[in-house]
This record gives sequence, C-alpha cells and structure tokens, in this order.
Amino acid sequence: CFSMLADMMADKMAAMTSETEEQIKETVLDLFEGSSSEEGSTLVNKSVATAILRDGDLGLTRVQIAAVMSEVSIDKKDLLDYVELAKVASGVIAALLNVERQRMLADQMASQKEQEDYGTVLGLTQDQMASSLDANFRELDVDGTGLLTLEQVAQVVLNTLELSPPQFQAVMSLACPDDEGNVWYDDVSEWTYHTLEYIVSGQAAVLSPRD
Repeated sequence: CFSMLADMMADKMAAMTSETEEQIKETVLDLFEGSSSEEGSTLVNKSVATAILRDGDLGLTRVQIAAVMSEVSIDKKDLLDYVELAKVASGVIAALLNVERQRMLADQMASQKEQEDYGTVLGLTQDQMASSLDANFRELDVDGTGLLTLEQVAQVVLNTLELSPPQFQAVMSLACPDDEGNVWYDDVSEWTYHTLEYIVSGQAAVLSPRD
C-alpha cells in the first residue's frame, strides 16, 4: 500500500518548490493517513514510519530520513507521533528546496574539509566503523544468515560505538525488520558512518534549523 501512496504523492512533491513549509507538512501528513493501528490516534511504529518516508518519494535520502528520525520522540514501545515527524520532515524538505541554505551548507562542508579530523566520525574512518560493526554482528550471527533480531542489532551498536541518544536513534532507524522481526545487518554496517557523519558534521542542523 505504501508504494501506491508513493505514486499518488509524486506529482504533489514535484511542485513543492513554491510551497510553504506548512503546505509541505500537510503533504507529508497525507502519507500517514490511516497508518496508525488505533482509530483516531497519531501514534505509529517507528519502522512503519521509516518505511512510509522511504516509499513516499519525498526527495529525502536514506541518511536524511535517519537524521529526521533522530529528532523525533520515540517511546519504549517504539511508537512515535507522526504529526511531530511530519513537522521535522517538512523542515528538512523545505531546506532542501531553499537555494540560500544549500549555499550555506556547501560553504560549511568546504570549511570542514580543511579540518584535521575530516574523513573520520567518532575517531573512526568509514572502513573502520563498518568493519567493527560487521565483525561484531557476525559474532552473534552463529548461523551465518546475515540476519539478527532488532535487539541484537541494538546491542552491537551500543557496544561498538559511543553514541548520544539521538545518534543511536538515527542509526537504529537504518534497521528495517522483516515480518519476523529480523534485520539484514549489512545495511546498518554500510550506512551508519554516513548517517553519523551527516549529524555530527552539522548538516542536519543546517537542513532543519531550530527556531
């Protein structure tokens, strides 16, 4: 059903350059209509919310979606308020369409390239981070299936990297459980560095500024 929604929303998103952030928010909210398991509720499981954002053809990359997820409150049952999520996502989309903000981001990235620690995140290069995560994932994957439970993935991430709560939330949004609750951990190994780089470098702050 999400792919059908994506087709329906694509034309709307193409015209967004002239729309306000509030109009974009309404477009995002349309994607979430009927997604809650309880009638009248705006709470939705974080994995469902991530899938809707990915399939919604909103122009957001996987890394940007993870950054969006890092800014949303998620309770102990893995539920979030999709109205809050739509507000954050619309801010990111509006910023992506803002030429001046993109110039600011380009200048910021050029400045960061001159710093000594450029090319590392949390003191690790992309290869080092991916290799560390992959090795620890494979330790738990005794059958060599490439799959782990969401809890096992979270355990490895926490034991391998020193992350703030928002950073951990962003990384865990990369883990998409299947119908049986299992996760292909290669995706987490591959995308964690890029996600943390996006957040730590300040790109997320530029794209979704706080008023």
